[in-house]
Amino acid sequence: MGSKQKKILAGCGVLLLLVFVISVFVGFRHPQTITVTLVFDNPTDTQNATIHFNFEKLAAITSSDIRRTYALSPGTYTLTIDKAGYKQFSTNFAIQIGQPVVVNIHLKLATTPETLTSLGQIASSPGESTFLASTLPTGADITQIEYFDDQTWAFVTINLHAGIGTVYAVAQYNPSTGVWAAITVPKEDFTEDDLQHVPADLEMFISNNYYIDSGSTS
Repeated sequence: MGSKQKKILAGCGVLLLLVFVISVFVGFRHPQTITVTLVFDNPTDTQNATIHFNFEKLAAITSSDIRRTYALSPGTYTLTIDKAGYKQFSTNFAIQIGQPVVVNIHLKLATTPETLTSLGQIASSPGESTFLASTLPTGADITQIEYFDDQTWAFVTINLHAGIGTVYAVAQYNPSTGVWAAITVPKEDFTEDDLQHVPADLEMFISNNYYIDSGSTS
């Protein structure tokens, strides 16, 4: 092999080494990140929840009622989620280059909600100190309750008596306060707007039982 060819090969070797060094340097300065999406069962589960990856609180790059998306470097992680009134959620997962990760989140209550037996247990709306019993005719009472989403939501059938008829209300349990509150005012039928933030199984129950007002708007 001639000296000219040796010089060419040597030059190529130096060039390849330089490219490798530059790529490593760029990789260190700009490490590849992968999207990690947390999908919650319930739209309200994300409210006031504290989320940590490897015990570090990070900012989400996008968020919605039931999703939180993060950009993380490849590696192994411990995800922990804390929220008042719920047991801590914890899971481990690994991130590999080029493989987005989806983690399904189901938060469990720390204590079982009290069973509803009277309208005096249901606040007239979230944060209110008055209860449904004081907003309805004297003698009104609960005749049937259907529970949903780990017994944190309830569809309440109310008999107004005195020939007035029957109305329905949707109530939600707040684990951090231990109080049930009406999400809708007692009514004979519902609109689609009433169901925008209720769990999917409750929405399906109401829809299947024809409690939706035919004149509702989305």
